[in-house]
Amino acid sequence: MLATAIAYVRGKCGQFVKCRALLDSASQGHFVTECLVQQLNLRKFNARIPVQGINEVTKTIHCAASLEINSRFSTCETKID
Repeated sequence: MLATAIAYVRGKCGQFVKCRALLDSASQGHFVTECLVQQLNLRKFNARIPVQGINEVTKTIHCAASLEINSRFSTCETKID
């Protein structure tokens, strides 16, 4: 079972949107849905990132975005691509 958390993500115009994050301590990547990227009006950029999953199946991600995640309870924030 994987843990989840509620966090704030900053949109392009500075507004914060509350969203649910899936926390996987064994993961090496950060993933965001296309729906959230559109809701936040974030700029997407072209990328070619291979992602390997279960049974060594590899898929290529073609778009990426940068975003800022903020804690609901402290001043902790981080930026991820």
